[in-house]
Amino acid sequence: MFQIIWSRRALVGYSSILNYIDKHWTDREVRKFEKEVKDFLLLLSHNPNLLQPIEKNVRRGPLNSLTMITYQINHTEKVIYLLNMRSSRQKPY
Repeated sequence: MFQIIWSRRALVGYSSILNYIDKHWTDREVRKFEKEVKDFLLLLSHNPNLLQPIEKNVRRGPLNSLTMITYQINHTEKVIYLLNMRSSRQKPY
């Protein structure tokens, strides 16, 4: 099992998505998104090669139909660094 470490950019992206859902939807959707993220990260911690590679040890893909995630794998230390999380409707940084 790999440890997951959030970057500042990933935390800001996650917060931005949560704020958007909270503002435009209901508490139910907020809880659903939080559960999706938690479930995805648990799956990722057991399967670090889950998404498509974009460069050496860096992978990107959908967390769900509206959220993209980018992460870097350090196999030696068994760590996954979450680099970015954004709405798939946003332009990449």
